[in-house]
Amino acid sequence: MAIRRATQKQQVIEKLSEQAPAGEQFIACVHTETGPSPWLNAIFDRIPFVGLFVALSRKYYFFTLTNTSVLVNGANRFTNRPGEVVAVFSRHQFPVTNYNRAAVWSKFYVHFPEAKKPTRLNVHRYWRAELDQLAAAFPAGQAVPAQDPGNPALGLMGLPGRGRQERLAVPGPRRCQNKWPGTPCLANHSRMNAPYRARSTRTTVMTGASTAIHAPCFSAGTLLSSIHMNRSLITGGVIG
Repeated sequence: MAIRRATQKQQVIEKLSEQAPAGEQFIACVHTETGPSPWLNAIFDRIPFVGLFVALSRKYYFFTLTNTSVLVNGANRFTNRPGEVVAVFSRHQFPVTNYNRAAVWSKFYVHFPEAKKPTRLNVHRYWRAELDQLAAAFPAGQAVPAQDPGNPALGLMGLPGRGRQERLAVPGPRRCQNKWPGTPCLANHSRMNAPYRARSTRTTVMTGASTAIHAPCFSAGTLLSSIHMNRSLITGGVIG
C-alpha cells in the first residue's frame, strides 16, 4: 500500500510510461476523490449507513499533467495503486469548472466523457504543490477566490451574511439606538439616572439567513428589583 506522495507518483508514472509516446514529459500528479465535501463525513457518520454509503460511493483518481495532455487514472481505494486510464484530455481543452483552492480541501469539477454532468473532485492540501501545477492547465477564469474567514462579507461556513455578531450598545442614560423595531428600550421611558444599555444581537445561521435576537435592557449599577419597580410605575410595564 502506497502512502507517501512520492511513491504514489512513481507508480502512476511507471504505469503511464508503458503507453506514453516518446518525448512525453510528466509534470505533476494529483490524487483526487469524488463525492461531497469530505468535511461532511463527520455528519454522515452519525446517520446509520449513510456514512458507509457515501464512503463506498466515492471514486478515486490520479490526474497527471504532461507537456501535451491531462491523463486520468483510476485509483484503488485501499492501496492507492493506479488503475487503467479512464480519460485523456488535451492540455488546452481541459473541461474544468468551479475551481476553488481552499485551505484544506480544494475542489474542481471535470466533465468526463459520456457523463451527464461535471464530476466534483476533492483534493487534500497534502497534494497542494501538485495541484498548483495542474491548475496551470485549467481554463482561464475558472478559479474561485478563496474564502477569508476574516472577511465580514462572508458569514458562517463562508455563506453570504455577516461574518461576526454585531451588537448595538448604547452607553449613557436615556439613549437607545435599537435599529430593529418591536422591542422598545427601557432607557427611552425611564427617568432613572442609571446608565442603561440596550442590547440587540444579530447573528447568522448556517443557511446564511440573518435573525435578530433582542434582550431586555439592563443597568450595570441598578438592582433588578428597582428596574421592575420603575418600569411598573413609569412605563406601564414596557419591557426594554
